[in-house]
Amino acid sequence: MIAVPVRLDRGDAAADPRVRAAYKASEVVLELVRTAGARPVLVEPGRPEETEVLLSTCQGFLVPGGSDVDPALYGGPADHPAVYDVNPAQDRLDLAVIEYALRVRRPLLGICRGLQLLNVARGGTLFVDLPPTTVTHSLPFFGGDEIARHDVELEADSRCAAVYDGQRTISVASAHHQAVDEVGTDLRVTARAADGCVEAVEASGTESWLLGVQWHPELENADAALRLPLFTALTKEANRA
Repeated sequence: MIAVPVRLDRGDAAADPRVRAAYKASEVVLELVRTAGARPVLVEPGRPEETEVLLSTCQGFLVPGGSDVDPALYGGPADHPAVYDVNPAQDRLDLAVIEYALRVRRPLLGICRGLQLLNVARGGTLFVDLPPTTVTHSLPFFGGDEIARHDVELEADSRCAAVYDGQRTISVASAHHQAVDEVGTDLRVTARAADGCVEAVEASGTESWLLGVQWHPELENADAALRLPLFTALTKEANRA
């Protein structure tokens, strides 16, 4: 059983095509969890003690993508014009799942926003808006099928590389304007884009399977061979929990 916090619908915020795309992608994440042989357990806002009971029934945890993390959580500028659809309730829900997984040392996978919140939960910070570089991390997005793609270099001795059978370079689907700046405590960077942008972090020790990726393996135009391995790896680790 894999706990997945729901994406909270804020009504008019869904008019933003980026938000609609995040809702759609989160549904695909659930499908891929099932394809990998696990059962997704949707976690909704509730009383802390009720959430704790639900999370205790799960062997793995997954926090998918979505809109921007509240800059107040990492000391960023609250009024930056590039920040969109900040939702403190979503932040609280996602962080509750992350913090529980960290506390009980069970397998956790974070995707895009999930990686960013994992880093923040560990005391790290984010770039509130990436400057233009030689790598295109996101296209002007209007809810269509186009998505940025670029190569990512994986560390040879990392969990991330192990997921992809030891490959050192993979081509990923990318849709983000924020990224890890200062790396959180007990996290290790294990993948970067050519411009140095952090693309994956994982636990620096061996006590737990903890992995966050900045790309979107669930997107339909991601490399087909790269869509399922992360979900399969999470399921495999959850079976050991």
